[in-house]
Amino acid sequence: MIDKRREESDLGSPGSAPAVDPIRVAAISEHPLTLLGICRLIYEEPGFELVAHGSARDGVLDVVGRGEPDVAIFDLELPSVESLEFLERVRSMGTRTRLVALTSSINQEQFIRARECGVRGVVLKTMPPHLLLQCLRTVHSGQEFLEKNVFLETFAALLERASAQLPSTLTVREQTIMDLIASGMSNRTIAEKLDVSEGTVKTHVHRIYEKLGLHSRYELMALAGKKNPR
Repeated sequence: MIDKRREESDLGSPGSAPAVDPIRVAAISEHPLTLLGICRLIYEEPGFELVAHGSARDGVLDVVGRGEPDVAIFDLELPSVESLEFLERVRSMGTRTRLVALTSSINQEQFIRARECGVRGVVLKTMPPHLLLQCLRTVHSGQEFLEKNVFLETFAALLERASAQLPSTLTVREQTIMDLIASGMSNRTIAEKLDVSEGTVKTHVHRIYEKLGLHSRYELMALAGKKNPR
């Protein structure tokens, strides 16, 4: 692994606004040309810092595991290690680093598994370079960046899978809360209706997310709508 840190000073001129911390990025690929392209793109773009790059065998996993990068780009086409297993290892380390997947193509099952492993951004290699930078910024801010066609094709599959798990997975109270969320109620309103604390409702919602593999209230509402079509 090569550890690359910029040496340029971030100090501005006297009286200028404080410099914003750059987004710290690690790049992982076993294709030298792909890796070189990613590194050059990151290095030359203001607002980013390339802190580590290399292959899956070069120790980059340790850097990511320690949470040193803010965002890590993984080339899903890793010839020496099954890429999704590699992501599983990263997730098991409990890293704070957010994950972005770079790939030529991705099917529904791979997309679902990658998302379950914590991937919050998917960029296809056929997309223009500025979209990778946009993805990194979006994921760093705590949001998701998913290529539109991939998302549309797999979102239905995610709902189908979660819907099949509903009867055996959720408790009666969790299903009730899910239905109330689908009706448009906020956590506070649900708490008042069920005569419980808002914190209790939030705990139930978090458990529903975990059990069904969901990541947002939008997904939960979409699933509830599928369960109870009007």
